[in-house]
This record gives sequence, C-alpha cells and structure tokens, in this order.
Amino acid sequence: MKMNNYIQKFMMGGLLVIFAFQPMQAQHPVLGQKISFECNGCSIAEALSEIETRISYFFSYNPDVFADKKPVSMKLENIPLKALLDTVISDTTIQYSVLEKQVVLYRRGVENAESIKQLGLQSKKSFTITGTIIDRQTQKPVPFANICIVGKSLGSVSNMQGEFVMKVPGSLWNNNLGISFIGYKTYIRPLSEIHNQHVFELETDYIPIQEVIIRQTEPLLLLKAALKKIPENYNVNPSVLTSFYRETIERGNEFMSITESVLETYKTGYGKAQENDQIRVLKGRKSQNINTGDSLLVKLKAGLNTTILLDIVKNPADFLQEEYFEVYDYQMADIISDNDRETYVIVFKQKEHIGEPLYQGRIYIDVKNLAIKNFEFSLSKEGIEKTGDRFVVKKPRWLVVKPVEANYRVSYREFGQKYYLNFVRSETDFRMRKKRQIFSSIYRSRLEMVITDIDTTEVKKFRYREIARPETIFTDLIHQKPETYWEDYNYIKPDESLEDAVKKLNRSIKEN
Repeated sequence: MKMNNYIQKFMMGGLLVIFAFQPMQAQHPVLGQKISFECNGCSIAEALSEIETRISYFFSYNPDVFADKKPVSMKLENIPLKALLDTVISDTTIQYSVLEKQVVLYRRGVENAESIKQLGLQSKKSFTITGTIIDRQTQKPVPFANICIVGKSLGSVSNMQGEFVMKVPGSLWNNNLGISFIGYKTYIRPLSEIHNQHVFELETDYIPIQEVIIRQTEPLLLLKAALKKIPENYNVNPSVLTSFYRETIERGNEFMSITESVLETYKTGYGKAQENDQIRVLKGRKSQNINTGDSLLVKLKAGLNTTILLDIVKNPADFLQEEYFEVYDYQMADIISDNDRETYVIVFKQKEHIGEPLYQGRIYIDVKNLAIKNFEFSLSKEGIEKTGDRFVVKKPRWLVVKPVEANYRVSYREFGQKYYLNFVRSETDFRMRKKRQIFSSIYRSRLEMVITDIDTTEVKKFRYREIARPETIFTDLIHQKPETYWEDYNYIKPDESLEDAVKKLNRSIKEN
C-alpha cells in the first residue's frame, strides 16, 4: 500500500513529555480491546489491514519500517490488541499511540505528542468503515442504500443484507459520512463521531403532498422535460469512473460462477452523440464450478458491455424514446423523498394491445431540477417468453432456454452539481432443459456494479491495448479475503450466501 514517507526529523521533547504521554496512550481502551485473529503467511501490512476491520480504527505508519519483515502465521483467540500487535510486529522498538481514530506505529526516537500527531495526520493510509443499514421502525435491512463521503467523489452501496464496507483515505477524516435511500431521510454524521458504530438506522421521510397535486402533473410532459434537461443536469464532458463489478451465475441455490473486478470506465459526455465508452480492468478474479458442465453450455448476454448499456440516460431504453411513448402508459404514482429532495415517481407499463415484449417499472425524477435519478424496471410478463434470443449469445440445439424473469435497477448520484452513473444491477432468471426432457433447471444471472470514485480532472482515453472486450476473461481466483485482495479499492460486501459460495468453490478448485 503506497503512502508518503513521514518527516524523518522531529523536534525533540523533554523526558517529562515522554513519561507523561506514553502511559496515557497505553491505557487507551482500544489497545485493550480483545479480538481473535488468524493469518497464514501474510505480510505485516496485510495483517494490519485485517485487524483494522475488527477494531474500527486505522493504523498510520511508515511502510519502510516493515519492509524486511518475514511473513507471519498465527492463530490467536481473544487477545488484547496491544499483545496482538506485539506478536505480529515482533519488534520491541515499535511503540503505539492512539490519536482520534488512528493507532500510530513509530520507532523510539519520535519522542513527543506533537511529533506523533504529525506522523498520524500526514499518513495517506485509508481506514475502513463497516456496518449494517436498517430501517429504524422495522429493524429490517435496507439493501442498495447509497454510501458516500459528503461532497467527495467516493461512494459505495449496501448489499442485500444492508451491509457495507467502505475504505476512506485518512486525509478525509474530518469529513461527513452520508447514507441515503429512496423514501428515507439522509443520514449525515462526521466520520470522527462514528467510532465503533456498526448499525446505521434510516428514518422514513414522509412528504405531505395532496393527491390532487399528483393528478394535475402530466407524467409524459414531465418525462419529456426531464429528457431535454439531460445536457444541463449531467456532465457533458468526459470523465473516468472507477467501479467495482460482480457477476454471478447460479443454478438453484448453488453458485456456478463468480466474477469480480475493479474497473475504470472512460465515460463520454451526456446529451450529444459522441464516441463509445471504454472499459479497462484494473484488478479481477474469476472462479467457476468446473464439475457442472451443463452450466457452461449457454453463453448469456451479460458482462462488461451490459454495464455500459444500462446507463440508460446515455443509452435510452425504449420507454425513454419519444417514438415509443405511444406504446406505454405513464402515470404519476407519488412524490417521495430521495436524498432529502422531493422526487416524482412515474410508473409505466406497455399498453394491453401491444404484443411485443416491452418493459414496466418506475422512473424517479427530481422535482426541483428534473434530473432523472433512478430507474427500477423489468420485462413485462406479456412478452417475456418471447425474449430468449435477447439474452442468449450461444447455445446447443438440443437445449431449450426460456427467460422467466428479468429485473433491472439503475441509479445516478450528484457530484459537483452534475449527475453521474452510480449503480447498476440486473437479475435474469432462465429455465433450461434438454429437449425431450420433462424436468428443467432454473438458472440466475446476476450483475451489479457500483461507481466508487469519479475523476473529472485528469481524463484521457485509454490506449487500445488496455480496453477490455465484452468477452474479457479475468484472472483466476486468488485465495485472499476481499478486503486484502482489493487493497484500497472499494467493493460491494458479499452477501452471506456468496461468501459461503466462494469458500465452497475454493475447496472445489483445490480438490481438482
């Protein structure tokens, strides 16, 4: 992990400062916090990163201090943090001091409180926030909630169980954490006040709008006005979006394939015809159950290209195209709160006499600036059985494939007074069987991508050899925990079932 070297020379304090300062820090509660830890052949830096996720503090240190240390292997149960650090580092000259949310590691010779404070503040080391987002009233998890550092480009989302992991540079310690979701009041709190908080409760936000106001708003005119304002509300200049991408294929309750990667997307501007977007893979890993041969007989239309196509403000779906407006019914459904802003909800579905497979769903439009902020849509039931070829790239003749359900979710978030793609998710169910066979199996293809950072300053096209093709195959699964493998990159925390699947696939790989 890269960090700037700290200042080597500090002002030397007197002996009174040394003896007055160190005992106070040694008594800090976090150093006495008992945790369990297991590590097999990991570096000290990797061990410290893992420990960070258990204590909600982050370590600041000069990485050169541990450059020549051998890998460590250990399994310790219910041990105080200070004793654990002594065991991991195995160097009696390393001291520990706690400053706000930092545990500063330094060698003897840094001899006063101000010098230690400077060392901590100058560190570029990131710290990790973990937690579960729940509804305050029902105590149920809130999936797909947006997590961000207020006013900054960093972002993430919660998983199906409301859980999230977010890595934040130490330089942003004095900023605020923001959590938002449609229909809830936005949660904002200074990072410095979160401490060991692991549960974040969102409060429902009710807007007392009379039904007559909703009825008087013509949804199609509103949608047309929102489309005309795309160049005003969205960035018309190129940007580079860093994202985390995950794609899985399941048969019944069993995972067949898991693909994850960190991507960069060169995103051309909104609102006018421009060149195609580009994607390059920064890190990636893939695992599949090689014993399930029938799961590999069908190549589904998923993958990286879908993440570009699902930016439907930039690549409008038919329900956003004026020539298709006549085949849909649009209705005003509600006015709700989204990120503390009043938001129109338009529901749409294909008209009854239309036989072609079309969509149904919801569009969320900001009341004040008419920015299109969210989509939730699915293939209509009337036409879903006719759409097999839409999803399948290749299959053998003797295999019958019928899509059962296709659901999509797309959201955008505001940064620097412009809107950017924030999150995409698609979930498609298929029924597959061999011809002349009575029974069939249900397969599910799931894709999700969250934008974790936005760069609008140093934007350049990718070189041709860096550009990923839709059929890009990622590196083989590396047997490391996510928080270690992804380093400082943010990622979507796996659901429990996915974590269990990774372990199972790992065992399968080892056995074969």
